Amino acid sequence: MSGQDGLTADAAAALLRWYLLAGVDEAIGEVAVDRYRAASRPAAAAAPPPPSRPSSVAAAPPTVAPPRVTPSPRPAPGLASTPAVLQSARELAAAARDLTELAEALAAFDGCPLKKTATNLVFGDGNPAARVMLVGEAPGADEDRAGKPFVGVSGQLLDRMLGWIGLDRTSVYITNVIYWRPPGNRAPTAAELVACQPFVERHVELVAPAVMVAVAVLPPRCCCSAMTASPGCAAAGIFMRARPRAARFL
Repeated sequence: MSGQDGLTADAAAALLRWYLLAGVDEAIGEVAVDRYRAASRPAAAAAPPPPSRPSSVAAAPPTVAPPRVTPSPRPAPGLASTPAVLQSARELAAAARDLTELAEALAAFDGCPLKKTATNLVFGDGNPAARVMLVGEAPGADEDRAGKPFVGVSGQLLDRMLGWIGLDRTSVYITNVIYWRPPGNRAPTAAELVACQPFVERHVELVAPAVMVAVAVLPPRCCCSAMTASPGCAAAGIFMRARPRAARFL
């Protein structure tokens, strides 16, 4: 038996099975449409622009931007009150009779703006009775959290260097010329160095080391004042211009 297309039932079933195997699962229409011969629709004519109306209002004159004023640079924090800050720091440092009192004086000192942004005061670490004193620049993020100098990556390197010459933290004393971490680990400003300088001098005087080693690039002013605070001390690193009988370079 054959259908309208001349296919027998077996042939139609075979054709359906072939469609299914080929992935045809839906009948869209009875008559195929040749899309290539379909007439394209004419493009719609562009509408003419609306006629312009004469303006009865005169055109406004072009605006002129005001001249740009460059603000004058602000002074570094604390520079305006440097004499008063330095005098207060000198009085507090001179009154300290030992390292404990010096640390307490620093904790009570508000003349350094770094105290407001730091987490902890970083005073010192190691053996205060040691002959060797290491002086760095300023605490970093790790030191700020721990409240001790040289405990981060640089501190680990320092520990290995000390071990190579048979020393450790029990045989040296470590401190910085800045006792609070500068934001973003930036370099200390002149005002911050001046504010901490009397405490650094008193710190060296109380420890009274035989040898001081600069473990950072320190300003000459800090180095000179630190050296003069310990008359019998030798110098290593960039400490300079100390008393002739008190300093020698290692």
